[in-house]
Amino acid sequence: MVLILVFVGYDLYIGELQGKTLADGHIPPIEQMALVQFIDESGLLICSPF
Repeated sequence: MVLILVFVGYDLYIGELQGKTLADGHIPPIEQMALVQFIDESGLLICSPF
């Protein structure tokens, strides 16, 4: 049960981080897409407590 909550929380956090990146009007669109891709590929490192 706890493992399910961790995965759901991870998906929510990564989705929220990507959404905030896309909503930021100060970041040019090309860089936004690069950041979203980086977040998607490196999500475990971003969420890691170490």
